[in-house]
Amino acid sequence: MIPVILRLLALALLVLAFLWLIGMKIVARIADWIHFAAPCPVSFGWVLESPLRRWYLRKVPERIGFRVGERVLEIGPGLGVFTRQAAEHVGAAGQVVALDVQPEMARRLAHRMKIAGLEKVRIVVGNAEALPFVSGYFDRAFAVSVMAEVRNKTHAFSELYRALKGGGMLSITEEFLDPDYPFPAETSRRAGAAGFQFVQRAGGLWTYTSNFRKPAPEGVPVSEV
Repeated sequence: MIPVILRLLALALLVLAFLWLIGMKIVARIADWIHFAAPCPVSFGWVLESPLRRWYLRKVPERIGFRVGERVLEIGPGLGVFTRQAAEHVGAAGQVVALDVQPEMARRLAHRMKIAGLEKVRIVVGNAEALPFVSGYFDRAFAVSVMAEVRNKTHAFSELYRALKGGGMLSITEEFLDPDYPFPAETSRRAGAAGFQFVQRAGGLWTYTSNFRKPAPEGVPVSEV
């Protein structure tokens, strides 16, 4: 009797895993079609900082390629897992601006940055579909498991293109455990439609980082990733 129960439990877990990893992705694409999306609730912020997630996303800062002195924009920072690392990489000569659509999440992030001694990080409440920044201001922009949560992704990618300098870099990281997970080809299609040029991709289907560049004016040198 016990082996039968164990098999049934294993089968139930497999079904639940399938519904989460595959079924929810189908639902997410239907939601995207009708322009429905929502950010990670503030009450779920602890999930973003879980040890497991930190472990399998540990290479993300290296893949993004932050540089000293850069002006960096982060979309959807949550509680600042990568905000802090970005600030440490760009140093005192650089600037990190973290934009979140949820005022409460932004408030909590500001508190954490203050405790970490990184009060220079500028935290802005705003929408990725209408960035409150002048054109051509940032050297680099990045988002980790965020772009799929934006309602109008076309507008968001276009706004990121506008906010970056010519030659500026955009890094998009996605993780398969996210029910909204877009496949690499989907991310490349959206970025390309906004005018970005694909540079490279690191990782695999479980988690990947795709880097894109905004073309620089002719004759203006651009740095490597």
